[in-house]
Amino acid sequence: MAYANQIFKQTQNPTIILFNAMIKGYSLNGPFEESFRLFSSMKNRGIWPDECTLAPLLKACSSLSVLQLGKCIHKEVVVVGFEGFSSIRIGVIELYSSCGVMEDAEKVFDEMYQRDVIV
Repeated sequence: MAYANQIFKQTQNPTIILFNAMIKGYSLNGPFEESFRLFSSMKNRGIWPDECTLAPLLKACSSLSVLQLGKCIHKEVVVVGFEGFSSIRIGVIELYSSCGVMEDAEKVFDEMYQRDVIV
């Protein structure tokens, strides 16, 4: 991630694709907090998140077991209308289950209209 971060910092006008790649990289490899810093930077630049932004942030929240921040990301998911994406739903279920809030995880699972082998 160090080399990717060097390249990212040299980019004058990073696109959502570049932000998403960096956010996903940090959400998988850490440090997880860096995902949230990049998300904040992205929003400060006026770049709106998409499902490829928010799903990794939910993963980072799960990895850190930070329920309150995860709930904020979940709220953002609902506001922008991405709650129907399976990657988002899986992320929300993982968040609530990793934080021990099984009732909410089950509720999200029960509300899914399309389930597959992964879910």
